[in-house]
Parts: sequence; C-alpha cells; structure tokens
Amino acid sequence: MEVRSFRLLSASVLGAVKLQLDGLLDRWCTDWGVQQGGMQVDCIRAWDASPQQMAMQWQRSYVDKERVLHFSWPAELATHVQRKMFPSDLRHVVHPTQSSLIAAGASEKAIYSLLDHIAASFSLKNKTEQTGKASQSTSHEFTRGSGAIFAGIRLGEYSFGCLFNGECIDSLSDQIKPPMDKMPFQVDYKKALRSVVVSLPVEVGQAEVDIGSLMQLGVGDVIRLDTSIDKPVVVSSPDGHRLFNGHIGTSKNAVAIEIVRGEK
Repeated sequence: MEVRSFRLLSASVLGAVKLQLDGLLDRWCTDWGVQQGGMQVDCIRAWDASPQQMAMQWQRSYVDKERVLHFSWPAELATHVQRKMFPSDLRHVVHPTQSSLIAAGASEKAIYSLLDHIAASFSLKNKTEQTGKASQSTSHEFTRGSGAIFAGIRLGEYSFGCLFNGECIDSLSDQIKPPMDKMPFQVDYKKALRSVVVSLPVEVGQAEVDIGSLMQLGVGDVIRLDTSIDKPVVVSSPDGHRLFNGHIGTSKNAVAIEIVRGEK
C-alpha cells in the first residue's frame, strides 16, 4: 500500500493567502496606474481546481529548494493590462506605432513586476522560464491532500493562475498563517487517530441490466457480476480512493476480507 503525507488545508489558511494577495494587488494597482477594485482573487485547495485550471501551461516558476510557485497567464492578458494602464483618450493624438510600443513594453513589465512581488512576499526569488512546457510535472500538486493552493487572479475578463506547492504553504511565515493554526502543545497525530472509526466500502463488482429485465426481477433471481470468482475485490477509503485488494471469505460467522498485495 502506498503511503504519502496528507496535508490539511483549513479555510483560515486559504483566507490568509487570499488576504496576502489582495494587499499585493492593491499596491500593484497603485504603482502601475490600474484602477483599484478591478481585480478579484479566489484561493482554493488545488485538488478542488477545475480540469481547465489543472491543465494550465506554466510560463514562469519561482523555486527555493522544495518550495515552488508556478504562474500561468493567457497571451491576451498583456493587451488587457495595457488597456487598463493606457485607456483611450481622443483628445490627444500620438503616433500609433510609438504609442503601441511604449504601452506594450510597460504592460509586460507590469505583469512581470506583479509576479516578482507575489513570489518575494513568499520568500521566493529564483525564477525560471517554462514557456511551452506541459503541466504534467505539477499533476501531483492537484492530488487530494497535497497541501497545494491554487489562486486565480482575475482582471476584467482575463485571469491568470498561481499554484503554491505544499512545501511553499508549509513554510509560510507567522504573519501569513493565522494564529489559530498554532498548537500550544505537541500532538501525536498517529496516536490521536487510532481510535477514529471509518467505513471502508468494498467494491464486489458491477452488472449491466436493461430496464425490461430490471422490471421483471423477483425473489430468487440471480444477477451476474462482471467480477471473476477468483479475482480480488477492491477496498477503498471513505472518499473513494483505492487502498488495497482482498478476497472475500468468512470469519466467526461474518463476511470478511483477507488482504492481498495490491495491483501495480
């Protein structure tokens, strides 16, 4: 059976990360002349992200040992930021080529400045460009219990994504983590969890029955499953994740499961 760490993420931790990002965005809007209040932040547990968010292409990452922060943004974001920074003004006529070059360069610089400030606020400074790389390397961050947080930052109709890995969230400073998360004493979690009772569902098999046959079923009829009699059944966790395999038998006049090696 595979054993891995499971990181819990409370709503207070998500709220603390959102509060940190909200403050950074307000300062960024002031520094770059973007109207405040036009940016929205949504922080969620990474395993609750949508398929589109999980499939994002990460263009830039900030790394410090095991702590990693990824960023992804659409190509149209720079143009949208440019319009926010330099709204149209028909009272002045500027050479179109000169105006567009200056505005485009400023909007791109503004975006990179925002990314640098977000990373610096989480003590991440070493950045790497990942243009064109697939998102497979971050797939494990979207598994349940990874401890990762996905933050979606929206500016008007466009948005970009931030993915904080579990180690990055673990190492947040006391100013970021809410005080209520601090424990006044050491807790032996293994000992504390030993008496917790959980229900483990067992998947014996499945059957396909047409509606006509289902309506005619009666006492004594037999439904044949798709599982072979010598094939082990699957024992799952309460949330449906596969734990191990087993063979059905009896023990002390009760149905029982004999644990066997899981399939690889």
